[in-house]
Amino acid sequence: MKLSGTTSFRTEETEEALVFIFVREPGALERFGFPLFATIVLWNLWKSRTFFVQCFVVFAIVYIAVSCAASWLHGKQAILRISNNELIASGNLARIFTTEVRFPVGEIRTLKWDSGGEDGTPGLYAKREWASTLLLPYIDEAQASMIRDAVARRFPEIKIDDDYAASILYGNESGITTLGLNPSTDESSEMKS
Repeated sequence: MKLSGTTSFRTEETEEALVFIFVREPGALERFGFPLFATIVLWNLWKSRTFFVQCFVVFAIVYIAVSCAASWLHGKQAILRISNNELIASGNLARIFTTEVRFPVGEIRTLKWDSGGEDGTPGLYAKREWASTLLLPYIDEAQASMIRDAVARRFPEIKIDDDYAASILYGNESGITTLGLNPSTDESSEMKS
């Protein structure tokens, strides 16, 4: 067993769809290291004998147990199926209660890898009008780029833009707002002489 997790990734092409299959095997650190660390921290918090801290510990234990059970029940595999008119992500999507996401490909503005931010999960995301949906968790940037290129080659009619507007009101033409606090170059050159 390796210290860190391992991943495998393969692509299957059918007549009507592209199918991307991602399998993630957790390593020793994920299976034993993090649970051991969490147990030590929660045990030390429990020994504080403060009612609110003990309530927090109980809540944390229940949350961790439900998360681990859900991840185990969802399996190690995540599948992304893209056809001309529909996108379906199924399997272990790094969510507790959801094992499938589906929506029309016309809603997709862009497919991009995202680090997940501060509390999110890294992986391939579909950016839609007002939502960002995780499709394949824990894949790296190179794998996300490969998926995006394969979709663009197979389905050129699916519009997947790289950019989306910087501003809701003005798009990418919003420009920089200046307050005019710095003297212009003409005035500064007159002041020097």
